[in-house]
Amino acid sequence: MKCCKKTAVVEAYRFTKATFNRESYPLWLKESMEGDWENAKVKLWSQYGGKIIAGEINTSDGEIEFAEGDYIVREISGEIYSYEPDIFHEIYDEVLVYESNKQHANQIMSLLKTVLYIILGLAIILTLAGFNTIPADDSKNYELKTETYIVQRGDILDEITDKYMLKNTYDERGHDEFKQGIKELNMDNYPYIRYGEIKAGDRLQIHYWIRKD
Repeated sequence: MKCCKKTAVVEAYRFTKATFNRESYPLWLKESMEGDWENAKVKLWSQYGGKIIAGEINTSDGEIEFAEGDYIVREISGEIYSYEPDIFHEIYDEVLVYESNKQHANQIMSLLKTVLYIILGLAIILTLAGFNTIPADDSKNYELKTETYIVQRGDILDEITDKYMLKNTYDERGHDEFKQGIKELNMDNYPYIRYGEIKAGDRLQIHYWIRKD
C-alpha cells in the first residue's frame, strides 16, 4: 500500500545569531522556555561570547540538540522538534511560502484599514468643523460663509450656536453638531472651548452655508 503524507501547517523559527534574542522569539517558543532551566521544554544558550549558539529540546522521544541555522518547529500535536535546513525545506518549503504570502496579505489589509480609519476620521473632523459638502447639482445654489464673532460679556456658547444655526439655510444640522463644529474651528486658539467655555473678547470663527439669491 502506498500512502501520501498529509499536508500540515506548522509554526517554525530559524535559530540564528540574528534571531537569538527574546524579541525575535515567537510566542509559542517563549512559552516553551518558561520555568526553571532544568524543566524548560526548550533551552537556548551561547558560548565564547556568542560565537557559538546551540540548544536542546525536551521531547517525548528524549532530549535532542540543535545548532545555529537549524529550524525549531512546533507540530500540530504541540510537540516541538528541530530540523537541519536541508531536511526542513524538503518537508516544509511550500508551507512556508503559503504562510509568507498570508502574512503579507494580512499586512496589506492592516495598512488598508489604517488608511480607511484616517480618511473616515478626516471626514468626521471636516464635517464637525462645518465643511459640509454640497451635492453637485446643488453646488451653484449655496456658498460657505465664514464669520468672526467677538464674544461679549454674558455670552454662552449655546446661544451663539442657536444664533448662527438660524443663518444656516442649507440642510438641517442639529444643535450639538453645529456647536461641535464651532469648537473644532476654534480649539487651537482657545483650548478651553473644548469644555464649552468662552471668554469675553474671544474671536470665534464660525462656518455656515447659505442659499444664494
